[in-house]
Formats: sequence, structure tokens, C-alpha cells
Amino acid sequence: MANPRTLRTGLADRLKTISGLEVYERWPGQLNPPCAVVDLVAAEPEQTMGRGDLTRWDFEIDILYPLAGGWENAQDQMDVLLATSSTGGVYGAIHGDRTLGAIAHSTFVKGYRDYGRRVIDENIELLGATIAAEVWAS
Repeated sequence: MANPRTLRTGLADRLKTISGLEVYERWPGQLNPPCAVVDLVAAEPEQTMGRGDLTRWDFEIDILYPLAGGWENAQDQMDVLLATSSTGGVYGAIHGDRTLGAIAHSTFVKGYRDYGRRVIDENIELLGATIAAEVWAS
């Protein structure tokens, strides 16, 4: 049976296939960007015609990119991570194995939001975006 930890790990494992991206299964004490943080936001059990055998799990994946090379460079790099192509980005990594290593029935990238400046620890500026992922699992 699926649980938040195994699904977070499955998503993180898929994201680790992206070259150069540090991946965290939960918010760490210190970030090392470019990075992704997987966070559970909601779950809704019994979603299949009353059978009760599937749960919809909603996750947010925060992507954070450093501004050391300037905004333009950060945006160019973020564009690769947010592309809906099959290589180099979050969409391709997750859709490379929608079962997350056979622990889920399917996983979908639902969309992106909050693209822009993020401030961490009151003094670290990063470019960030939040990706919504939906996982269906027993």
C-alpha cells in the first residue's frame, strides 16, 4: 500500500535522473541549488467508482535555481527544467516512469505556477517555480 514517504521517494528518484539537479524528499535545513524539493500537499482516498482501491495524492515540486550567473542564465536553465519535452526536465523525468518504480498506478505533471523570484532565509535570492504532480496509487 502506498504512503507519503514511498511516493515522495519515488518522485525524488525520478527527479534524480535530471543531470545537475540536487533533489530533496522534504524541505532540508539548507538548500544547495539548483535543486528540487518534493512536498505532499493533499490526498484523497477511494477515487474509483466506489471501489476504494485508489488514492489521489497531490504533490508540489519546488524547483529553485541560483542567480549567480544572472537572471537571463537562470531563466535559460529553468526553461529546460520546465519544458514539456521528454528530455532534460521534470516532465520527461516523471513521464519516463509514471509508476515511480512500480509503486503507483500513474503519475501526471498537472502544471506549473509561481514562476519568479524567491527569497530563502531572508537574504538568498533564487529563481523558482512550483510544479503540481498528481499520483494515483493503491
